[in-house]
Amino acid sequence: MGMRAFLRQTSESELGQFRRSPNSFYETLKKGYEAMLDEALLLESVERGDLSAEEEAEVDRLFLGVLNRTAVAGPNGPDLQLEKSWHCLRYLFTGRVLEPPGSEPLDLAILGAREIPDDGKVMGYGPVRWLNSVEVKEVSSALCNFPIVEKAKQFDEAVAEQKQVYCPNHSEDELIHYFGKLLGYYEDAAARGNGMLMWIE
Repeated sequence: MGMRAFLRQTSESELGQFRRSPNSFYETLKKGYEAMLDEALLLESVERGDLSAEEEAEVDRLFLGVLNRTAVAGPNGPDLQLEKSWHCLRYLFTGRVLEPPGSEPLDLAILGAREIPDDGKVMGYGPVRWLNSVEVKEVSSALCNFPIVEKAKQFDEAVAEQKQVYCPNHSEDELIHYFGKLLGYYEDAAARGNGMLMWIE
């Protein structure tokens, strides 16, 4: 399946709970996503043509079209899935690839600022990271001013691959599309006064 990025809006009070009881937080997160990941694996099988027509019909019957959803509901609305575009977007924003997140808002947009400790190693690609509501507003403002059309035109897949950007085969249109989803999600979170969680699955 690869590494896909997820973002979830959360209130300041919820953030406080998560930080006080990280083990409980991770158990809840894990349960909510196990079913979604199983569905995603089935969808990939359908897209690859691994299933017979009868098996595809059975998948449709069992899930009633839920395989085509693009978000999973969280307590503050649907999560945002950036799929595999997240690393290309970070590279566009900062020019960084493997370096740890910096402190500027555009770098925090995808990788967050601080970690919720994952002592039980529930997450496969590192702990969930978070931003508070003030930082969310700063990220939203920075994204509003980012010249995505110009930067997407300049994106060079070959150079990105040489620099070890994950899954660099994203078109200009795809980058603009996922940027628009990211911007809209942060604008909504900022308007609601929410913080943000982000992680890689």
